[in-house]
Amino acid sequence: MKITITAVSVPALRQIQAFRKRYEQQYPEDDLTIVCFYVAGQEQRYVLEPERIIKDIATADVAVVDTMGASEELQEIVAKGLKACKGHRIVIGNALRDYIRLGSFSMGAMGKMMKGSGGKKDSSGLGLSIVKAICQRYGFSIKYYFEEGLHVFEINKKSSAGALTKMHRMRRMAMMMGNVLPFGVTRDMKNVFLLIDYWQQATRTDMESFMHLILRQYGGRKFLPKEKPCTMEYGVYLKDPFSMETWDTPAKFWKKAAFDSQRETVALLFYGHSYPNDFLPVVQALAEKLGERYNLLPIAFSQNEDGDLKKLRAFLMQKKTPVSAVVNLMPFRLGAGPMGGDAEQAVEILKELDVPYFKPFCLTRVSGEEWERADAVNPGEFLISILLPELDGGILTFPVGVMGSGSTEGEDSVFPQLEPIAERVDIFVARLFRMLELRKKKREEKRLAVIFYNYPPGESNVFGGAFLDTFASASRLLEGLKEAGYDTEGRSPEELQEVFVTGGHCNLPQWCEEGEDGITWEFEGEEY
Repeated sequence: MKITITAVSVPALRQIQAFRKRYEQQYPEDDLTIVCFYVAGQEQRYVLEPERIIKDIATADVAVVDTMGASEELQEIVAKGLKACKGHRIVIGNALRDYIRLGSFSMGAMGKMMKGSGGKKDSSGLGLSIVKAICQRYGFSIKYYFEEGLHVFEINKKSSAGALTKMHRMRRMAMMMGNVLPFGVTRDMKNVFLLIDYWQQATRTDMESFMHLILRQYGGRKFLPKEKPCTMEYGVYLKDPFSMETWDTPAKFWKKAAFDSQRETVALLFYGHSYPNDFLPVVQALAEKLGERYNLLPIAFSQNEDGDLKKLRAFLMQKKTPVSAVVNLMPFRLGAGPMGGDAEQAVEILKELDVPYFKPFCLTRVSGEEWERADAVNPGEFLISILLPELDGGILTFPVGVMGSGSTEGEDSVFPQLEPIAERVDIFVARLFRMLELRKKKREEKRLAVIFYNYPPGESNVFGGAFLDTFASASRLLEGLKEAGYDTEGRSPEELQEVFVTGGHCNLPQWCEEGEDGITWEFEGEEY
């Protein structure tokens, strides 16, 4: 039996690699071949030489594909292999999901073509009634008819919910139907979603269950242990990043964590699962450093569910244990991602909380060596880790984690995993401390510096901004600061222009005389 795995998920691939070694030791006589392709950041390699990856996918008895975030060129190459594959095809994520085929289930068969007992029109019985009840329970409309000896269902969503909500409803419906009717297409449909859950959690237990389910039910290896329930918690919950213990209320958590009323509390938001990268080493580094000075409220997110933001609000708005800052290590906007969500509701929660919202991030496609040589983040990281979080009011958006070294050659491939950047973690926590201390000062005691554009240098570009009235913006800013209690005087746009341009106060040497020794250098003419 041949299983080909093409994936971006490092935790899953690492567990598959470990499983293969254990399996070969335990069952040396079994003819099982597992081929792995790690494709995150490796697109060009397979685009230039696509033959091997296409062939290994096409000749697989089971092809597992997880290409989230991969280039379109790579997706097309993988699709060629899937089209030619006559075996089972398990696709993680939205990309290429139309190629899913497991047993009698495929995307085309979703909710359709369930064969009745003996092909008799009156043999649908209790099972089909249960299916109808399940569909109605999760908001799907169902149409049934009998055609060519088959009981045919057409299932459609009644309302126009977002993609994320639809996916969760579909998953819950599939799991319920698979439990009630554990055979044929409903069993296989349930197994697809169960395999996806195992893959995204990617612990040793989950990946063993992932492989055992495939090998037992679709590979004929009945001697293997039956798969276990997925260890994933769903939705938003509290999770100790060291012990992995979880709680559903802050009250239960603080009983174990021993809340210190003399300390401020910082909420740390992070992924509770390991897909496509395991953030835990970076989460632990931040948690350890923050825990030296603050109470830590660790809030985990896994498989976003309906009502998650209500839970998040309840966690953050505890009167007995008020939160002084929120640190979010997850990319994208809070409460939303590539599958949709409700970012606006999350923003309202942050506004109501009214504390600093910090957004450090991890570089998931860049090695430590590459980061040392780089002078900027790549466009993808900029979009999901800086630009989008800033729409929520995120600050201190700079890297605190990076991919470690790894290789994908040979039998004993070493897959890279996220590692904390120690000095960045220290800098981040130090800045967070200064920010929280600053909030304790009276506003009239604070000193603010406002920087405006002046490039290229010179009076003609003071407060420069294409098609923007920046003097008016500066005037409004001063008015707002004065109203908020800062010790400053308001000035009109015309007055500001008079001071900086007409008055000749731009680029005067006097502004740097006091410290000019540290910022200026003198050269003899010949040396220059």
